[in-house]
Amino acid sequence: EVGDWAYLQLTSGTSGLPKAIIVGHDPLSRYFAAFEAALDAHPNDVNVIWVPFFHDMGLTSLLFAVQQGSQLVSMPPELFIRRPLTYLEAMSHYGATLSWMPNFGFAHIVRRVDPAHLRGIDLSSLRVWLNGAELILPETVSAVCQLLAPCGLPPGTIVAGYGLAECMSAVTFGRPGIGLRTDHVSAALLHNEQRAEPGDGAEQSPTIDLVGCGYPLPSVEVAVLDDSGTALAERQVGQIGVRGPTLFSGYYRQPELTARSYQDGWLLTGDLGYLAGGELFVCGRSKDVIISGGANINPEMIEQVVMDVDGARVRRAASFGVTDPQLGSEAPVVVIELRKELAPAELHAQSSALRRRVRAELGVQLGDVRCVPAGWIGLTTSGKTMRGAVRKKYLAAGYRPELPGMALLRAAGADPTLLEQALCALVGDMLGMEAVQGDDNFFDLGGDSLAALRFILSVEEATGKQVPAEFFQKATAASLARLLVGETATAPAILPASAAVSTSQSSTDRSLQARLLRLHALPRSLRNRVRRRIEDWALRRPYFEGVDWLVRWYRHTWVQSLFYPRESHLVRQFAESMKTSGSQVGEEIALSLTGNVILNRLALAGRKDGQRDAQLSIEELLKVLDGPFAESPKSPYVTVTGAHHLSRALHAGSGVIVAGVHSPMRIAVQAYLSSIGVPLLLLEQAELS
Repeated sequence: EVGDWAYLQLTSGTSGLPKAIIVGHDPLSRYFAAFEAALDAHPNDVNVIWVPFFHDMGLTSLLFAVQQGSQLVSMPPELFIRRPLTYLEAMSHYGATLSWMPNFGFAHIVRRVDPAHLRGIDLSSLRVWLNGAELILPETVSAVCQLLAPCGLPPGTIVAGYGLAECMSAVTFGRPGIGLRTDHVSAALLHNEQRAEPGDGAEQSPTIDLVGCGYPLPSVEVAVLDDSGTALAERQVGQIGVRGPTLFSGYYRQPELTARSYQDGWLLTGDLGYLAGGELFVCGRSKDVIISGGANINPEMIEQVVMDVDGARVRRAASFGVTDPQLGSEAPVVVIELRKELAPAELHAQSSALRRRVRAELGVQLGDVRCVPAGWIGLTTSGKTMRGAVRKKYLAAGYRPELPGMALLRAAGADPTLLEQALCALVGDMLGMEAVQGDDNFFDLGGDSLAALRFILSVEEATGKQVPAEFFQKATAASLARLLVGETATAPAILPASAAVSTSQSSTDRSLQARLLRLHALPRSLRNRVRRRIEDWALRRPYFEGVDWLVRWYRHTWVQSLFYPRESHLVRQFAESMKTSGSQVGEEIALSLTGNVILNRLALAGRKDGQRDAQLSIEELLKVLDGPFAESPKSPYVTVTGAHHLSRALHAGSGVIVAGVHSPMRIAVQAYLSSIGVPLLLLEQAELS
């Protein structure tokens, strides 16, 4: 029915508190009709994407394919980052006619795909390849067209678009077959007079190249407005306004915010742009929002976290985005004005603390934390931070985003030990981790596809070597160090003296390793007593808080080898026999150890209460295991733990949620539950993240 909701689309929350956008069935249907007309789409189309489904671009792609009855081929973002050639191979194999992604994806293809590997790839079926969701760099598009021309990429296939979640996804779209239009406008007139007049490119009058974002979708109106809401003439810069039947139905339970988003029927986007020949050109933002990898980041939130962390020493803070041509996206930067000068060690500690806090609270990876003397950051007469002026000063000073670990990486040379420590430091800087181990998996620590791309580029810049694709098989600092120095030997399954490497990279690390070696020399009985004390402490905390702490504690290899050597070895054997990926084995061990501790305590409590400890017998579960994969080796340790946990869950309620387990165990649990009619919800680890 008209007025019914289809779904709530949550914003990322990095540009403010997360907002739930109400998407109605009627505007969504009208949007799909307009989108279909703009693309000249039909049911025989094949869309190949890697954009995740939690992004509006990915979600509407899925729903559009369902509504139209066309084919959608989706691949994980991590796979695209690891090997972008797979994406091109998929488009060739399935005969893709449509695809879309942010600009940094195009830059990644240019950077990581070897022309020699393109032999046999056919992109001649591709009709529309949309570049959208962030700043579009004309040089990136030109480079990808040149790279893929031998693959039959038709001229004019890559088009630009502009959109936002409040308009379902797209507002404007380039015309297929025509390609991108680049406008060369006078930089002086654009910045000083808010006019986008064509420039001659002379040295005394430099120009700025802006990429056209296409024309409004059918039934959608776009205008450029001044502060009073009056439409401006062509080539006059103002705020972009949108209206039409494809707009969202409001923000969930935020009527005042919804009302403020409109002016005289126009949805105010907060973006600055101009119209030229009916085509929209985006040239800035009325808000100082940073767009990195297609996500919006509010600089005020970064600045607030900075002041919360160290307001006593920080006088002012200014955050903004800096374009990274290599990455093809913006990198969030924060400049900090200190009340007094700090020693280098204090500066490093403060920078690391800020990176960790911003990462933890906002999920944002800072490209640079730059401490400057008093007087650097200016304010307006109303007391607002002049971010634009600070950004210009930052660039004029020759600064650019660089992580502290880069210096260590450059100095490491070909020494495997120093290289591993430097890589650990770099991962810690990037992900906001205080200590990173050599065998910690990058993605298990919270790294996403864009963070992985930044990490790879940083390593390549510092070492002058290309990061091989094999890195993603384990995605650890230790494995990458071996790859970079050309070693092929793998580390033992359990490293008794594996120590955490602090991002400060001082003598503390060597001291920690020495202490761990001494701990391994302690009697087993003493280590068991210490282990029980730690477990007792964790299990006295609120349940989920304690479980979360235990999982993180058990992820450390040195904890596994020091306190749980036999159990860890059994789980590792079982996981590897099931062909579990190397990056997931550590997670399997942590989850198994956590489950085992909790179940043992439950069993102990049951015996104290005089209750019979209900559990599924090994024989019963083996019958289930013999069904789906009769030839697979089985581990009694994992079998008993899994059965025990399962029986407890069945006694606790009517349904079971299984999350983060490897496929064979999941199949066994699914088979058993279906045989006794118990509802089951399966969650992948990525969905939990």
